[in-house]
Amino acid sequence: MKTRLERGLPPQDVLDCYLALLNNTLDAVEPFNSEIWYEGTLIEKEWTRGLPCYPQRGEDLGKRMQAVFEDGCPLLIGADCPVVTTEYLRVAFEALVSHDLVLGPVEDGGYFLIGMHHAHKELFSDMPWSTSEVLTTTLSRAQKLGLTTHCLSVLWDVDEIEDYRRWLEIKT
Repeated sequence: MKTRLERGLPPQDVLDCYLALLNNTLDAVEPFNSEIWYEGTLIEKEWTRGLPCYPQRGEDLGKRMQAVFEDGCPLLIGADCPVVTTEYLRVAFEALVSHDLVLGPVEDGGYFLIGMHHAHKELFSDMPWSTSEVLTTTLSRAQKLGLTTHCLSVLWDVDEIEDYRRWLEIKT
């Protein structure tokens, strides 16, 4: 759930936003062999569109992301980017053919997409999550590891009330 949005919006608005973002993400991943990694309890499965679903493992975001790559997933995307498209994901997969690390940066200094061939725990441990330093820290660590990297075009995600308002403007 979008916890930063919960501070300024009614619960139903937050839920509606989250479900719309999730559906947009599911539309974008439809042509690919996709899986859903969820946090919490999966009560209803109708929204999953029949995709395989797995509970996330790990006590923090970094460990949960690392676990997905350890399980062999090549590309991990968050469900909070309203402008992600199938074509954007196709470009990410193409870049992953010739690079060790592919990132989908967002305007706030983080990323919503990360792809790699092997799990590199250094990219997930002791990260300044939810700050403007995530992308630069990841790129710096990747360079120290000798990884070839590719950054896709910068998009934006919905984290704060201002992002929510921006999302409302494009969805109508």
